[in-house]
Amino acid sequence: MDQQNVIVVLIGAITFILVFFYWKYAWERRKMPPGPFPLPIVGNFLKIQRDGLIPSLTKMARTYGPIYTVYFGTKPIVVLTGYQIIKEALVDMGDAFLNRGAIPLVESILNHAGSTSTLLSSTAV
Repeated sequence: MDQQNVIVVLIGAITFILVFFYWKYAWERRKMPPGPFPLPIVGNFLKIQRDGLIPSLTKMARTYGPIYTVYFGTKPIVVLTGYQIIKEALVDMGDAFLNRGAIPLVESILNHAGSTSTLLSSTAV
């Protein structure tokens, strides 16, 4: 194979991979709340700022509303902010949230203590 053919094949493969990731995320997101568009593999990690996870999520709530989706890696996470939304989800519709899977990142942040899927902030949105 000549060098020009190799370059064309590489560009085609990279384009296919990017289109595949875009299509996959777009298909998954159609039933999810709005949120920032994730990058392949890393998700929205680059949107987390130096001031920490909870302030960054609170800042995103100003843009996307009290219910939005972020991706930690390739895993979608629905974030709820505000007392009324959290109360409605966890108290009024609590049965829908039973037996949710553990999130390893959140478990490591909380040192395996307490709730593994709920982060609370005292910051007002």
